[in-house]
Amino acid sequence: MKQAREAFAGNDPAQTITSLKEAIQAIRDMIYKEEHILFPTSLDMLTDSEWIKVKEGEADIGFAWVVPDKGWPDEILKETVAPAPEPQEVLQDVAGALGLDTGRLTLDLSKEDKDLVKTWRDYLAHNQTLKCNDAELDPERLKGLFELYFEKKAEKDRRRKEKYMEFSLENALSQVFSPKQKELFKKKLEGLPLNKTEQEYYSRTVKKKVVALANSELHSLSKKLLEL
Repeated sequence: MKQAREAFAGNDPAQTITSLKEAIQAIRDMIYKEEHILFPTSLDMLTDSEWIKVKEGEADIGFAWVVPDKGWPDEILKETVAPAPEPQEVLQDVAGALGLDTGRLTLDLSKEDKDLVKTWRDYLAHNQTLKCNDAELDPERLKGLFELYFEKKAEKDRRRKEKYMEFSLENALSQVFSPKQKELFKKKLEGLPLNKTEQEYYSRTVKKKVVALANSELHSLSKKLLEL
C-alpha cells in the first residue's frame, strides 16, 4: 500500500495499479492462510486456558475496525482455573493390568495408595468387582472406559500430528503458489479433471513452478543456503 501511495503521489498510474494488485493478492493470501490453516489448527490444538492467554495479549497488539469485547465470561474463567486431573495421574498401574501402553509417569503415592492400586490391579486382572467406599465398579465397564480414554488420546495425538504436517505443507505451498495455483496443484496431484481454462492456466503457469521445484540441483542449493 505504501508503494501504491508513493506511485499515486508521483503521478505513475501504471505502478499504482501494479502495487495495488500486489497488495490485494497479499491480503487474499493472508486471509486464505488464516481461514484454512491458522484458525482451524488453533481451534483444534489450543485449550481454553491457552485461549484465555491469547485474549489477555490482544490489547498489546491492538485492534482495527472492531470494538474489543469485555473478555471471557466469568463462568468459563472459573472452569479453567483448576482443570480436572487426567485419569492416568491416579491409575497408571491399573492401566498396566489392561495391557495398555501409556508411557511412564512418576507417581508420588503413599503406601496406602500403592496397596489400594495393587488391590485394584489384582481385581481387574481377575475380572472381580472393585469396591470403592460405598460404590461397586464393574471390571469390564472400567476396562472399557480406560480403553476408550486411551484410544481417544491416541486419536487426538494422531490428529495433532496430521494438523502439524498439514500446516507445514500448506504454509510451504502458500509461499510458492497463489490460492488458485495451489488449488490446481492439488487437483492435478489428486487426479481430478481440469476444465479447458484450468488446464491452460496450469500448463502456462503452475507447471513451470512445479518443474522448478522438482529440480534436484535447485533443491540442493536451497538446503545449502539454509545452512549458511
